[in-house]
Amino acid sequence: IVLKSLGLLGDFGVDRFHKMKKMVGDFCDGDWRRVLHIDDTGMYFSNITTFSTGIGTKGWVLTYKFMFDFPKEYQKMQQAGYLNQLPVHEAEEKYDKPAYVKDARMAQTTGVITASMHPKIASLNSMDGQYKYRMYHYSHPTDKLLQECIESWNEYQEAWNKQGSTHPYIPYPYTREMIDGYFKDYSRHVGFPVASDCPEDLPPLQAGAEDLSAMPPGLDSEEALTAVEDLVNSQHKAWWSDDRISPPNSVFRILNTSKTTSVPNSKPDKPPALTAG
Repeated sequence: IVLKSLGLLGDFGVDRFHKMKKMVGDFCDGDWRRVLHIDDTGMYFSNITTFSTGIGTKGWVLTYKFMFDFPKEYQKMQQAGYLNQLPVHEAEEKYDKPAYVKDARMAQTTGVITASMHPKIASLNSMDGQYKYRMYHYSHPTDKLLQECIESWNEYQEAWNKQGSTHPYIPYPYTREMIDGYFKDYSRHVGFPVASDCPEDLPPLQAGAEDLSAMPPGLDSEEALTAVEDLVNSQHKAWWSDDRISPPNSVFRILNTSKTTSVPNSKPDKPPALTAG
């Protein structure tokens, strides 16, 4: 018996905390600075990559860290219509489903659209296939899996015999030779070799040559970093602290010791540009 938990009961307090009515992709109310991730509900069988949140969460973290590290790259995506392409989920009170509780289909659609909008984001997860290939072979090699299947098969027959069954023993119907034959047939059909064991001479995984943690051009000196820090502590701090941008109960609001002066009819619609000088 295989049981898969496909859902959870969301807490409408999360929606109220963020003062949001909808999720635009992974953005609370379409604000790209407020990302929110859960183990999305349900299954989307058009693309079953994994039954856990491990690899998906890793890719999610890398994706939005890239956006936060390189906000100008995000701005390029937004100008290209990124937000307009993302799926939207509003709260469904009838089903006790807050806005932040998305399903697997929306999550996968969001990921595909996001990766397609910027080649560097797609490259962040380019090694997942090779990693998964090695991981499955190392953690579940064919011989180990076959042995566990045989032992489980025999345990059932022993249990039934103890309960009074007199049926003759039936050997496990699959052998290693049969499995190897299946892989050979598959290789013939797809046109490239696929083995039931991981090749021993595989080269180590090589990450991309580009160092995404490297400083952007122009920020390789103490003077440039100081200029950026001064900008963040002045214009950016004032922008984040504006009541019209960050509600007083928002965890993302920067609390100032002095009251921020608001200018009538001048609602800011975007943060000030991040420049080195």
